[in-house]
Amino acid sequence: SFYGAKMLHQRSMIPVTSRGIPVQVRNSLSPKSPGTVVDGRFTPGSHPVKAISAVRDHCLLSVEGKGMAGVPGVAARVFRSLADRNISVTMISQSSSESTICLAVPGEHAVNTEALLKSEFQPDMCRGDVEEIVVRQNVALVAVVGLGMANTPGVASRVFSSLSKQRINVLAIAQGSSELNISLAVDRHDVDDALRAVHTEFGLHRLDTGRDMGRGLDLILLGCGKIGRALAELILDRRAHLFDRFGLTPRIVAVADRSGYLFEPGGIPKEKLASILKTKEALQPLTSLEGAVKANPVTMVESALSYRLVRPVLVDVSAADDSHEIFVQALRLGCDVVTANKKPLAGPLEQFRSLMDEAGSQGRILKAEATVGAGLPVVDTLEMLLATGDRLNRFEGSLSGTLSYLMGQLEEGTPFSEAVAQAVSLGYTEPDPVDDLTGADVARKAMILGRLSGLVLSDDPVKLTGLIEPSLEGRDLSALMKELKQYDEPFAARISEVGKKGMVLRYIAKVRPGAIEVGPVAVPADSPFHRLQGTDNMIVFESDRYSLRPLVVAGPGAGVEVTAMGVLGDILRIAAERR
Repeated sequence: SFYGAKMLHQRSMIPVTSRGIPVQVRNSLSPKSPGTVVDGRFTPGSHPVKAISAVRDHCLLSVEGKGMAGVPGVAARVFRSLADRNISVTMISQSSSESTICLAVPGEHAVNTEALLKSEFQPDMCRGDVEEIVVRQNVALVAVVGLGMANTPGVASRVFSSLSKQRINVLAIAQGSSELNISLAVDRHDVDDALRAVHTEFGLHRLDTGRDMGRGLDLILLGCGKIGRALAELILDRRAHLFDRFGLTPRIVAVADRSGYLFEPGGIPKEKLASILKTKEALQPLTSLEGAVKANPVTMVESALSYRLVRPVLVDVSAADDSHEIFVQALRLGCDVVTANKKPLAGPLEQFRSLMDEAGSQGRILKAEATVGAGLPVVDTLEMLLATGDRLNRFEGSLSGTLSYLMGQLEEGTPFSEAVAQAVSLGYTEPDPVDDLTGADVARKAMILGRLSGLVLSDDPVKLTGLIEPSLEGRDLSALMKELKQYDEPFAARISEVGKKGMVLRYIAKVRPGAIEVGPVAVPADSPFHRLQGTDNMIVFESDRYSLRPLVVAGPGAGVEVTAMGVLGDILRIAAERR
């Protein structure tokens, strides 16, 4: 309370703390606000620091000399001379070599303290035992306090790392053996930045969940369709594996759909999560469940991140059009992002750049492996090439497991409309199959890879040739299937014509510097795309390093489980960096 609490003196706290009486402090400028309760409760492990405060207008005095080492009574002489003049010492720091004693006193006593110490140690200075008495004015003292600091490794490291990131120099340090307080001195002009840095590092602007989750990994799930449900089940099934490998325990704290969201800062219990998944499987909205809040996802993110969550990750497995705004807010509030939703990264270039810039400026991680190739390590491979100094020149890819499956069925003689119906029933298509059939989904994937690789840095439209007309978008499934029958004969004829030439039809995206072309292509027997089967995806990277023999990544690229596994892989990559 001494550090900054002008209205609450330490002595006023002694009678109530000894009897365990809580003290509530309110803001006189906002008396209706809840304020702060000071009591003996704390959550061990997760959030060790409870408060930071500062006193300004101090000075540091250092008594320095190699002749002080091993000489009893030096410290007693320092403090006795100040006590005789009623000068209170605010902070003390001494090196183990005993060659320096550093102390802080209010700035108003700087001159008197310096004179007193020089008078006291004049004989020692004449003999050379004390070399100098140094005074540094315009100093502020910062105190970091909390009952949870005791026996919690890493607190001091986080304090000083947060100051280092802001390039704040620490002049002196003091910590008692109780480990409940770390005091440090900084230049007065740095004190506000120092307070903000430590405040942010320990999340003191957020509400405490009241649970010890120092090893937690808190997930905010946006979207609870097939992929979202599969991901939630994977996390529940692999909880022990995650903990063993990374020393982290994942927990889902929030789930949202178009109707609203459910949020529990301590983690949604397993039984309740199972009820949520069952409700969504029955195509019921989350707001039909008790405790759900009818609000948009931005509100959910803001509400969830108002709490001191542990290593929070926003996971977008929706097809929402407005996820860009949600991502930006999450990144600004200190949350990493994993997305299987292609729209935020394939939209206007300005939005893509704003997401990358926001993640970089906030020191957050944005992962998007599942936007391209489902569970295949396509984005990861691209990032590794670029990180190791390679330069990408071009790439081609069969980027839709849905369309790969469709082409395979057409080769076997299945009518186009029936092949699409089969792909829908197997869960291979987007929520609206027209997204796949017009090539819009492949175009988004190609755009994402083009931007991440640096090959495409404009909003120029993709040269897109679809399998059907975009005007069919928005039809219900039964009406769409009737419309698709008109494509049965033309596609059967096209497949036959291509087959006579010893070729097969594949839906290919080609990306070159400044250009993207997407559409059906007849490929010869010696092409790697000729060998694709089922829902396989394939991407062929040509770079400076892989020019003569291109780098090929291939494997299953469609399906709920595969996509969910790709999302989980991104979560694990973030876990590895954040543990």
